[in-house]
Amino acid sequence: MFSVVTAADRKLTTRDNVKTELGITGSAEDTKIDRLINRLSAMVCDYIDVPMASDGSKTLGLETLDEYFDHSPWYRRRRRQIVLARRPVTEIVSVTIGSVTIDPDDYDFDGARGELRRTGVLPPPSIGYQPGVRTVVRYKAGWTLPETENFTLPLPIEGAVIGLIRAARFAATRDPMVKSEETTDIEKIEYWVGQIGENGAFPPDIASTLEIYCYEPEFG
Repeated sequence: MFSVVTAADRKLTTRDNVKTELGITGSAEDTKIDRLINRLSAMVCDYIDVPMASDGSKTLGLETLDEYFDHSPWYRRRRRQIVLARRPVTEIVSVTIGSVTIDPDDYDFDGARGELRRTGVLPPPSIGYQPGVRTVVRYKAGWTLPETENFTLPLPIEGAVIGLIRAARFAATRDPMVKSEETTDIEKIEYWVGQIGENGAFPPDIASTLEIYCYEPEFG
Protein backbone atom coordinates (compact mmCIF):
# COMPACT_ATOMS: atom_id res chain seq x y z
CA MET A 1 0.00 0.00 0.00
CA PHE A 2 1.23 3.48 -0.76
CA SER A 3 -0.04 7.03 -0.36
CA VAL A 4 0.70 10.30 -2.13
CA VAL A 5 2.69 12.90 -0.17
CA THR A 6 3.21 15.42 -2.98
CA ALA A 7 0.86 14.97 -5.96
CA ALA A 8 1.65 15.51 -9.63
CA ASP A 9 -0.56 16.51 -12.52
CA ARG A 10 -2.01 13.69 -14.62
CA LYS A 11 -1.98 15.29 -18.08
CA LEU A 12 0.47 13.53 -20.41
CA THR A 13 0.51 16.35 -22.93
CA THR A 14 -0.55 19.99 -23.17
CA ARG A 15 -3.18 21.82 -25.17
CA ASP A 16 -0.50 23.83 -26.99
CA ASN A 17 1.43 20.68 -27.94
CA VAL A 18 -1.72 19.02 -29.28
CA LYS A 19 -2.68 22.07 -31.34
CA THR A 20 0.83 22.35 -32.77
CA GLU A 21 1.03 18.67 -33.70
CA LEU A 22 -2.46 18.57 -35.24
CA GLY A 23 -2.29 21.96 -36.92
CA ILE A 24 -5.21 23.40 -34.94
CA THR A 25 -5.58 27.17 -34.80
CA GLY A 26 -7.95 29.34 -32.82
CA SER A 27 -9.66 28.46 -29.55
CA ALA A 28 -12.88 26.81 -30.75
CA GLU A 29 -11.69 23.30 -29.79
CA ASP A 30 -9.86 24.22 -26.57
CA THR A 31 -12.49 22.79 -24.21
CA LYS A 32 -12.75 19.57 -26.22
CA ILE A 33 -8.96 19.21 -26.37
CA ASP A 34 -8.65 19.65 -22.60
CA ARG A 35 -11.32 17.03 -22.04
CA LEU A 36 -9.62 14.58 -24.41
CA ILE A 37 -6.23 15.15 -22.76
CA ASN A 38 -7.68 14.31 -19.33
CA ARG A 39 -9.61 11.26 -20.52
CA LEU A 40 -6.94 9.77 -22.76
CA SER A 41 -4.12 10.42 -20.27
CA ALA A 42 -6.12 8.38 -17.75
CA MET A 43 -6.70 5.64 -20.32
CA VAL A 44 -2.99 5.44 -21.10
CA CYS A 45 -2.21 5.08 -17.38
CA ASP A 46 -4.77 2.27 -17.19
CA TYR A 47 -3.30 0.57 -20.27
CA ILE A 48 0.21 0.73 -18.81
CA ASP A 49 -1.17 -0.63 -15.50
CA VAL A 50 0.16 2.23 -13.38
CA PRO A 51 -0.39 1.16 -9.74
CA MET A 52 -3.17 3.02 -7.96
CA ALA A 53 -2.39 5.03 -4.81
CA SER A 54 -4.54 4.79 -1.70
CA ASP A 55 -6.53 7.84 -2.83
CA GLY A 56 -7.39 6.15 -6.13
CA SER A 57 -5.04 8.27 -8.24
CA LYS A 58 -2.80 7.11 -11.10
CA THR A 59 -0.21 9.22 -12.84
CA LEU A 60 3.11 8.97 -14.64
CA GLY A 61 4.04 12.36 -13.19
CA LEU A 62 6.80 12.79 -10.60
CA GLU A 63 5.30 12.35 -7.12
CA THR A 64 6.57 11.89 -3.58
CA LEU A 65 5.11 8.70 -2.12
CA ASP A 66 5.03 6.82 1.16
CA GLU A 67 4.96 3.05 0.75
CA TYR A 68 4.39 0.62 3.62
CA PHE A 69 5.82 -2.90 3.94
CA ASP A 70 5.19 -5.58 6.55
CA HIS A 71 8.45 -7.30 5.63
CA SER A 72 11.82 -5.59 5.71
CA PRO A 73 15.32 -6.25 4.33
CA TRP A 74 16.62 -5.12 7.74
CA TYR A 75 15.14 -8.06 9.62
CA ARG A 76 17.31 -11.17 9.89
CA ARG A 77 16.70 -13.97 7.40
CA ARG A 78 14.55 -11.72 5.22
CA ARG A 79 15.20 -11.06 1.54
CA ARG A 80 17.57 -8.16 1.02
CA GLN A 81 15.41 -6.08 -1.30
CA ILE A 82 11.91 -4.72 -1.71
CA VAL A 83 10.20 -3.66 -4.93
CA LEU A 84 8.50 -0.28 -4.90
CA ALA A 85 5.13 0.19 -6.57
CA ARG A 86 5.91 3.11 -8.85
CA ARG A 87 8.78 3.75 -11.23
CA PRO A 88 11.10 5.16 -12.34
CA VAL A 89 12.34 5.92 -8.84
CA THR A 90 14.40 9.11 -8.88
CA GLU A 91 15.19 9.46 -5.17
CA ILE A 92 14.86 7.59 -1.88
CA VAL A 93 13.95 10.32 0.61
CA SER A 94 13.98 8.13 3.74
CA VAL A 95 13.51 4.61 5.07
CA THR A 96 12.10 4.15 8.55
CA ILE A 97 11.19 1.13 10.64
CA GLY A 98 9.01 2.21 13.52
CA SER A 99 10.89 5.16 15.02
CA VAL A 100 14.27 4.16 13.56
CA THR A 101 15.58 5.91 10.43
CA ILE A 102 17.87 3.76 8.31
CA ASP A 103 21.25 5.25 7.35
CA PRO A 104 21.28 5.98 3.58
CA ASP A 105 24.70 4.28 3.41
CA ASP A 106 22.93 1.02 4.27
CA TYR A 107 20.90 0.86 1.05
CA ASP A 108 20.93 1.69 -2.65
CA PHE A 109 18.31 1.48 -5.37
CA ASP A 110 17.73 0.68 -9.03
CA GLY A 111 15.48 3.47 -10.24
CA ALA A 112 14.39 1.88 -13.51
CA ARG A 113 13.37 -1.38 -11.80
CA GLY A 114 12.02 0.31 -8.67
CA GLU A 115 14.14 -1.90 -6.39
CA LEU A 116 15.47 -0.84 -2.98
CA ARG A 117 18.37 -3.01 -1.78
CA ARG A 118 19.97 -3.31 1.62
CA THR A 119 23.76 -3.16 1.36
CA GLY A 120 24.82 -3.74 4.98
CA VAL A 121 26.02 -7.15 6.18
CA LEU A 122 24.11 -7.17 9.47
CA PRO A 123 20.93 -5.44 10.60
CA PRO A 124 21.55 -2.27 12.67
CA PRO A 125 21.52 -3.18 16.39
CA SER A 126 18.53 -0.89 16.96
CA ILE A 127 16.37 -2.96 14.59
CA GLY A 128 14.55 -5.92 16.06
CA TYR A 129 11.43 -7.59 14.70
CA GLN A 130 8.23 -6.35 16.30
CA PRO A 131 4.83 -7.53 15.08
CA GLY A 132 2.82 -4.72 13.50
CA VAL A 133 5.79 -2.39 12.96
CA ARG A 134 6.10 -1.59 9.29
CA THR A 135 8.91 -0.38 7.07
CA VAL A 136 8.01 2.96 5.47
CA VAL A 137 9.84 4.08 2.35
CA ARG A 138 9.40 7.68 1.26
CA TYR A 139 10.53 8.11 -2.33
CA LYS A 140 10.06 10.10 -5.51
CA ALA A 141 8.93 8.32 -8.65
CA GLY A 142 7.71 9.24 -12.12
CA TRP A 143 8.62 11.73 -14.80
CA THR A 144 8.19 15.47 -15.07
CA LEU A 145 5.33 16.15 -17.49
CA PRO A 146 5.10 18.24 -20.69
CA GLU A 147 3.80 21.32 -18.87
CA THR A 148 7.33 21.55 -17.41
CA GLU A 149 10.28 22.91 -19.37
CA ASN A 150 12.77 20.16 -20.31
CA PHE A 151 10.29 17.51 -19.15
CA THR A 152 11.44 13.90 -18.76
CA LEU A 153 8.31 11.98 -19.80
CA PRO A 154 9.36 9.75 -22.72
CA LEU A 155 8.30 11.39 -25.98
CA PRO A 156 6.63 8.19 -27.28
CA ILE A 157 4.15 8.33 -24.38
CA GLU A 158 3.18 11.91 -25.13
CA GLY A 159 3.05 11.00 -28.82
CA ALA A 160 0.67 8.14 -28.06
CA VAL A 161 -1.74 10.49 -26.27
CA ILE A 162 -1.62 12.98 -29.15
CA GLY A 163 -2.16 10.10 -31.60
CA LEU A 164 -5.24 9.02 -29.67
CA ILE A 165 -6.55 12.59 -29.71
CA ARG A 166 -6.01 12.72 -33.48
CA ALA A 167 -7.96 9.47 -33.88
CA ALA A 168 -10.75 10.66 -31.57
CA ARG A 169 -11.15 13.90 -33.55
CA PHE A 170 -11.28 12.00 -36.82
CA ALA A 171 -13.73 9.42 -35.49
CA ALA A 172 -16.10 12.21 -34.45
CA THR A 173 -16.41 13.39 -38.06
CA ARG A 174 -17.20 10.10 -39.81
CA ASP A 175 -20.08 7.63 -39.82
CA PRO A 176 -19.26 5.13 -37.03
CA MET A 177 -21.09 2.37 -38.94
CA VAL A 178 -18.69 2.60 -41.92
CA LYS A 179 -15.78 0.15 -41.66
CA SER A 180 -14.10 0.96 -44.99
CA GLU A 181 -14.44 3.04 -48.14
CA GLU A 182 -13.32 2.04 -51.62
CA THR A 183 -13.23 3.99 -54.85
CA THR A 184 -12.86 1.46 -57.66
CA ASP A 185 -9.40 1.49 -59.28
CA ILE A 186 -8.38 4.52 -57.19
CA GLU A 187 -8.04 3.82 -53.50
CA LYS A 188 -9.31 1.82 -50.56
CA ILE A 189 -9.36 3.16 -47.00
CA GLU A 190 -10.02 0.99 -43.96
CA TYR A 191 -10.77 2.50 -40.56
CA TRP A 192 -9.95 1.39 -37.03
CA VAL A 193 -13.18 -0.14 -35.67
CA GLY A 194 -14.23 0.44 -32.06
CA GLN A 195 -14.11 3.33 -29.68
CA ILE A 196 -10.67 4.57 -28.66
CA GLY A 197 -9.81 2.88 -25.39
CA GLU A 198 -12.84 0.61 -25.46
CA ASN A 199 -12.11 -2.42 -23.24
CA GLY A 200 -8.46 -1.40 -23.26
CA ALA A 201 -8.29 -1.71 -27.06
CA PHE A 202 -5.96 0.88 -28.55
CA PRO A 203 -5.03 1.01 -32.24
CA PRO A 204 -2.14 -1.42 -32.86
CA ASP A 205 0.46 1.29 -33.49
CA ILE A 206 -0.41 3.05 -30.22
CA ALA A 207 -0.44 -0.23 -28.28
CA SER A 208 2.98 -1.25 -29.58
CA THR A 209 4.41 2.17 -28.67
CA LEU A 210 3.20 1.86 -25.08
CA GLU A 211 4.09 -1.80 -24.58
CA ILE A 212 7.65 -1.25 -23.33
CA TYR A 213 6.40 1.07 -20.57
CA CYS A 214 3.85 -1.39 -19.16
CA TYR A 215 4.17 -2.58 -15.57
CA GLU A 216 4.66 -6.30 -15.14
CA PRO A 217 2.03 -8.05 -13.00
CA GLU A 218 3.12 -9.14 -9.53
CA PHE A 219 2.93 -12.83 -8.67
CA GLY A 220 3.23 -14.55 -5.34
